[in-house]
Amino acid sequence: MPSSIGFTNTFKEAATKLLQKVYVKEGLENPNFWREIFNIMEDDSKRAFFQNHSIIPLGLLSPVQEGAVPELDMAAPGFTMQYVFTDYGLRYEITRRAEREDPKNIFNLMPRMLRRSVDETMEYLFWIAFNSSFLSYAEGGYNVDDGHPLISSFHPLPGLPGVVQSNFLGNVAFTPESLQAAKTAMMLTRDDRGKLIQYIPKTVVYAPGYHQQVTEVLQTNLYPETNQNRINIAAQQRSKIEPYEVPYLVPNEGPGPYPWWLITKKGSLANSHTIFANIRENRQRTFIDQNTESIVHEAKIRIATGVESWRGIIASGGA
Repeated sequence: MPSSIGFTNTFKEAATKLLQKVYVKEGLENPNFWREIFNIMEDDSKRAFFQNHSIIPLGLLSPVQEGAVPELDMAAPGFTMQYVFTDYGLRYEITRRAEREDPKNIFNLMPRMLRRSVDETMEYLFWIAFNSSFLSYAEGGYNVDDGHPLISSFHPLPGLPGVVQSNFLGNVAFTPESLQAAKTAMMLTRDDRGKLIQYIPKTVVYAPGYHQQVTEVLQTNLYPETNQNRINIAAQQRSKIEPYEVPYLVPNEGPGPYPWWLITKKGSLANSHTIFANIRENRQRTFIDQNTESIVHEAKIRIATGVESWRGIIASGGA
């Protein structure tokens, strides 16, 4: 007759393999909306936080007279932003009796539920940067490195004291005209010394309930909401902007009823946006509680998320 230790180890091994397999499979099937937009950041720090330091770049070249040397210029420190990692976790237990008496096969559903909880938690946390982008930190919102809300009319340029830029269009509906205004504002975005960065608009991000309005502007050949045979220039342009509806964005969170964000591409280049998710830990484990012999399945994540800079994002509060 096998000992109780051997039985427990066999039971644990079988349960671990099954739960982990179902957990991983469920993760592959979940949509994970944030992955389409957010940069995935990695760092080698072992601290509870990490920092980002912006750099004021060099300026433009000056005329040089014959026999003279070029004017000396220097890069300088810009703003510093600190991001703190936060731990989240959840577990469930399956008793020995529940494992033996499971006519509805709930045992196999539990790891799916756990994985769904993990993915949903990350979605809600990551999209906070958008949902609170019109509010300051003091108002419960999100400030970027210059101390202003992500979407603001008063982003200072530290290399040009007294000069500010705006990435806020006001509270306007998504129309061909407002889209053109947003594209123009993005293409005229400047660095901290006043040089153009050459952002290319790529995606319109918006909340559920606004899909028809956005797709009509971006995809109909004729001007929307009119019986005139006007050509819709927004749908005819060569580099078309993609619509991206996100169920985790909340209408009425902005100044207007349906806020929308025009963003450039993600990536590590200078003309990419800096919306990021840093997932330092995302793990699961299964073990046997030695006191109750219950199977315990837990998941933990350790994440930091945010936006390093407002550049590459133009937004409206909606109307």
